[in-house]
Amino acid sequence: MRKKETKPFFYRLNAVDLFSKIHNKNDKEVANFARKFATDLIIGFSDDEFTQSMIDEAQNYIKNKVKAGKESANRRWNKEADPLTEV
Repeated sequence: MRKKETKPFFYRLNAVDLFSKIHNKNDKEVANFARKFATDLIIGFSDDEFTQSMIDEAQNYIKNKVKAGKESANRRWNKEADPLTEV
């Protein structure tokens, strides 16, 4: 059985980058972009480089946070007992 991946609960959005994607588009194109953008974030994959970079960043953040937590737990539980504090 494959382990379920945690889906990102946030995406870091740079307003300048978003504006540069939509500033030369008409209202219908902006609406289509917004719809596809939101759908791609839900799915977790996009053929658009801008959207995919946000997805990748959020997924890497989660992976790094999980890895750091596991490493911290391993250090805590695998630490040799301190002879001065042993009862």
